[in-house]
Amino acid sequence: MIKLSGRYSVVGRAIVIHEEADDLGRGNSTLSRTTGNAGGRVACGVIRMLE
Repeated sequence: MIKLSGRYSVVGRAIVIHEEADDLGRGNSTLSRTTGNAGGRVACGVIRMLE
């Protein structure tokens, strides 16, 4: 469950969405250990509340 208040709130945190799923460093690509071979950034931003 995503929390909007309290200690574990997602509000004010950054999010980055990549082209592919992160392989958690377990793939065969040379990029696997450094970037998770997740591809380019599709979108990024900071989560905030709208009033």
